Amino acid sequence: MPEGPNGIFHPGVVYAHAVDSIWVYTEDNVISLVDSAGIVKERISIPESDTMPFLMVNFSLCTAKLYFHASRKSLFYLSFAIKNDKNNFYAQEYSLSDHSVKFYPLKAIEDYDFRNQYGWKQFPNVTFNEHSILYNFPVESNIYVLDIESGKTSVYGGKSRFTPNQVSKLIMPYSFEQANRHLCENVHFYEILYEPEKDIYYRLHSGRIDFDSHIDFYSLVYSKEIFLTVFNNKFEIINETKLDRQKYNIFNCWGVTGKGFFIGKDNLYYQDINYEQLQLDVFNLEDYSSSMTVTPAPPN
Repeated sequence: MPEGPNGIFHPGVVYAHAVDSIWVYTEDNVISLVDSAGIVKERISIPESDTMPFLMVNFSLCTAKLYFHASRKSLFYLSFAIKNDKNNFYAQEYSLSDHSVKFYPLKAIEDYDFRNQYGWKQFPNVTFNEHSILYNFPVESNIYVLDIESGKTSVYGGKSRFTPNQVSKLIMPYSFEQANRHLCENVHFYEILYEPEKDIYYRLHSGRIDFDSHIDFYSLVYSKEIFLTVFNNKFEIINETKLDRQKYNIFNCWGVTGKGFFIGKDNLYYQDINYEQLQLDVFNLEDYSSSMTVTPAPPN
């Protein structure tokens, strides 16, 4: 509830660093530190600037997570330019010690006009770990790794062998239906997830499906094929496999634990689901023991 000294206004992205150290971003651009009892121990108002914070976990669009870096005593999050700057995205680092803000530009190889040509695929996926800012864009298969200490960005070509690896462009002005068609008829690449126990990375992406205005839009999206790619620490592809689209969908929940990559079962077409329980499937490295390592293709 938003009322009271421990109220949280429209809680959004949550980062649980420890049981009594839970960071919560809210829509009023405030980040709160909450303990396991729900007591707010600290509130931080993100400083106003020419950029706007953008934190979201919406798997059908993008994932932009919050991260607390314990050794640097700072918070990391995504922001984007709001003044005459159509393509500039930044990872921001907010220092808890001196309240300063550092900007890390998140650039793509191609000069994409995200806001005018890509419909529902306008924002990057951004995740963080102790050493790196990991980001990619829904519109291409490339993977970008920005080293926090040096500021250097490396690019890897995580091309799929099952699907196209780049998205077509829309022409402004386009309608709501044209944006929906674009989402259906193109691939969509999701965030890069790191599993530190095995020093590997996971990425989901969805394929394309023909658009039909006579079929419910969400039924079409639920029907898109889903692919899981696993990378080693050099971003060489260990394996890419097609998941059972009758079990999963792109509006679903997924992530990484010490046991591997998990994804929640939830699909309009999958009948064997108990909606009173959260049902997960877990994929681990042993599932790919028979696969061969593939040298990654060059960036698009």
